[in-house]
Amino acid sequence: MPETTERVCVPRAVFVQYPFGRQLGVVGDYAGQRRICEDMAALLEDAKAPNAYRHLPYEWPEPPETTKWQPDVPAPIFAIRQAQKGGHNLLDDFKDEERAAYTDAER
Repeated sequence: MPETTERVCVPRAVFVQYPFGRQLGVVGDYAGQRRICEDMAALLEDAKAPNAYRHLPYEWPEPPETTKWQPDVPAPIFAIRQAQKGGHNLLDDFKDEERAAYTDAER
């Protein structure tokens, strides 16, 4: 997403090449998560002007060919866009029974 971020002129951003939804790293890796947070804070301190971007040097611990880069269930916005285009709504394929039961109970 660095290209999109730079195109819309976000004032400051850090980028780390981690899978979708895991921007801070592996669950339970508190030291690694702290390093990323400290690097983000350092950019806020060091940036002298807008459009300050930093690519962090960290690598995901799994090999790229076995890493799941996208979630099993797509983001809701993807389903909305597909529906607007007249395409198949991918969320229909994934039913979260607990959420469905909770929603039904509220009605």
